[in-house]
Amino acid sequence: MKAITIFGIIIILIIAGLCGCTNKYYNNVSGEAGIVSGRILYDNILLRPVYNASVLVNGKPAEIYGTTYLALNVSAGEATVEAHNGGQTVIETLTVETNIVNSVDVIFPAGKEGTPPDVTSTSDHLQFLWGTGMSVELNLNGDSLLGIGEVKIEDVPLRNPVSAGTFTIEKIKNGKFVGITYTKCQYIDYEIKGETVVVHSKLVTGEGNIDLDWIFTPWAMDVDGNQYKGLGYRFSISSPVNISKMGFDCSWELNENINGKTLLTREGSTAWERECSQSDAFRIRAPSYFSQVQPPTYEYDGSGALASFIWPPGALENTMQKVSGSDQLLFNDKFSFGETKQAETPFRVILYTSEEGLDEYTYLFDQVTENYRDFYGLEEVVPVPTVLATYAIQDGIKPGDAPLFRKAADNYFPEFADHNFKQTLIIYLWLSNGRIGAPYNGNRIAIHGIEFHPDDIGELKYLVDKTHDLGMKFAVWLSTCYSKNSSLFETNHWMDQDVDGTFPDAASHDVYLMSYRSGYIAYALDRLKAVEDEFGFDGIWHDSFGAALRIDYSGQPIESGIDQQMQFLSATQALGYTPYTESIGPFGMTSVGSSGVTISQERGARDINATFGGREYLAYKTSFVLFHPDDYSPLQVDYYKFLANKGVPMLAYDQLSETEKEVVSQANKDYNTALPYMDKRHLLPDGNGVLWYDKESNTQVLFAYNAFSYKLEGGITGVFDITSNSVVEINSGSFTTQPKHTYKLQ
Repeated sequence: MKAITIFGIIIILIIAGLCGCTNKYYNNVSGEAGIVSGRILYDNILLRPVYNASVLVNGKPAEIYGTTYLALNVSAGEATVEAHNGGQTVIETLTVETNIVNSVDVIFPAGKEGTPPDVTSTSDHLQFLWGTGMSVELNLNGDSLLGIGEVKIEDVPLRNPVSAGTFTIEKIKNGKFVGITYTKCQYIDYEIKGETVVVHSKLVTGEGNIDLDWIFTPWAMDVDGNQYKGLGYRFSISSPVNISKMGFDCSWELNENINGKTLLTREGSTAWERECSQSDAFRIRAPSYFSQVQPPTYEYDGSGALASFIWPPGALENTMQKVSGSDQLLFNDKFSFGETKQAETPFRVILYTSEEGLDEYTYLFDQVTENYRDFYGLEEVVPVPTVLATYAIQDGIKPGDAPLFRKAADNYFPEFADHNFKQTLIIYLWLSNGRIGAPYNGNRIAIHGIEFHPDDIGELKYLVDKTHDLGMKFAVWLSTCYSKNSSLFETNHWMDQDVDGTFPDAASHDVYLMSYRSGYIAYALDRLKAVEDEFGFDGIWHDSFGAALRIDYSGQPIESGIDQQMQFLSATQALGYTPYTESIGPFGMTSVGSSGVTISQERGARDINATFGGREYLAYKTSFVLFHPDDYSPLQVDYYKFLANKGVPMLAYDQLSETEKEVVSQANKDYNTALPYMDKRHLLPDGNGVLWYDKESNTQVLFAYNAFSYKLEGGITGVFDITSNSVVEINSGSFTTQPKHTYKLQ
């Protein structure tokens, strides 16, 4: 496997409404053609390394997904770009007004350039052995391909060798998903393409044989000097009938046994860390609502670690399951294609390293999520202390009343700044069922558009200006759900559609979910640019973000809107909006409400302390929204420890006691001072705290949970106590920490 540098990816975003709107360029704040990280869209059709497509740039072929990567290099002038999918030309001509200057490094298998594996073929198995030490066996029984058997990297087993090859194939019939039954997976032959192996097979069904290719390629990553090696596998399908989903079951266990391993993962409403045992049983489901592309799964013990993730980003639902008494960890990957006869899945990547532990997991997490972001041209979001400030503009108002923007600016926001918050988040700003005209139903979340009540504009500008004067950022809530009474629906058919033809709504049942594959994306970016120009908002919390990643059946081709939505996110970030998302994934800052990540304990379903208490290291680079009263009285998280791990919960300031406000204020101050040096995290032994490194400035920051003696290393000669604002005395190369104090080491 090799890293491929992608020079000159076309990163021009061309968005056009599908309702007669004029084509528009959303590439920078001026709105003219230019540079923005992202992909090409034309009439909301995305050019990317798509499945079964060929791409021409000015008549010259560009290599695509499955070989290397889509890399287009276009200079200023007119470029003819054709994308053929199933014989249909998607794009003909576009005008490039600015030279393409950006480049992106993305790790991707080399495919054609690698060294072929050695092959052993017997009556009951095929074995492929690469020079990296990676070996894969496929088990056979006559002409039946039973599935993946033994897999090793050098002499380390990566799974229990019991055959794995159970497929599920689904199609759409009468508005429902129905399974396609097959009698066997028939082995045909194999071919070698460089270092990649393609095994040809057929699923024998009553509706005709489905051609199924198993594709294996060696994979490697260097993560901060730590070498990961393994493989990636995916599937290519050609069916005589339209198919919509494909599931594949395969277990992956370091040294053939999940028991005795620590399992780290990020999913909704479950434990993020498990100590697996023989009697343990669990089923961890990650529907697309929370995480279309999950962060890496990581299992480890003293012998090493096994990591897994999907590449490239795509529509995926994953279930991990362990049965009591079993030593297997089953991965069920379900890929959605919409409705097509030909499809390819992304890779499931399996990697091994001899170095293991929570620190190594953190570094791998950073690398994988960075690759995901680079794929869509997104920048990393750094969490800052954020206050949920909606109550400040709602103090006693009734439906239909104007928000109290000036009162909040004068009476509340200065106190937020004094307590060292760096950002405010306001929920109810947009024109809605609660602020548009009689009769009001009070639902301020059921918005009518990215508009403000005309009577509110002057006061809102006052609030935003005051926020900036106080040294804070101004973030706003925005949902993909719009009131069914919105005038937008009078002339536009922008609703996301379910497989049965219905239009999904939210819990309140008076909103529709917008489709990012419709003209809504052009409307939203147009309005958000205008809002940014007029008001200078700094961030958006994207509510129902994961819901918009579902398969959308509103138009052809039927597919997930993930690519269009990520382009939308990239474009809003380029406009100046920092993205926070209601999702558990790598896109924007994870900002799920506390109910989305908690497990049921003494306090009920919203017991965030049961999930993270004593394990705040799991909240690394998150910004959970603690909006519910059950998250308080007292505050249910150790706020200092969360910040020490770069996990910065959004707090409802009015729910804090006076004592808690002062504790939070000091923690915010420490974090804000330490943040420039919080690059690489190292967890101290015995739960004593967290040490951060910044190689560029040769500075370390220590968040001490307890009092203990700390020995200085790495040429450190000076220690400053950020909490007490004082120089610390060093004795014989060590100093004694104080509980909940933060230190700068240089």
